[in-house]
Amino acid sequence: MRHRNQAMTISSLIGLPSTNKVILTNAPITEERKEFKDIWSYQRSMWDVWRKSYPDLTEYGLMMAKPFKDW
Repeated sequence: MRHRNQAMTISSLIGLPSTNKVILTNAPITEERKEFKDIWSYQRSMWDVWRKSYPDLTEYGLMMAKPFKDW
């Protein structure tokens, strides 16, 4: 069991490996919440990294997402 003041990264909280494109530090969790207010803002940042890494696949991703756009 972790001590509640022990520093954790967002990636360790949700069990994802951190990438070399987004630097996650061992800052206290209160500081990380300023950067990622919730899991979806973290996910959006991951999508931005993916989109910049594979720009040729972005159009394909947008095409595949069209059925879900109206939700």
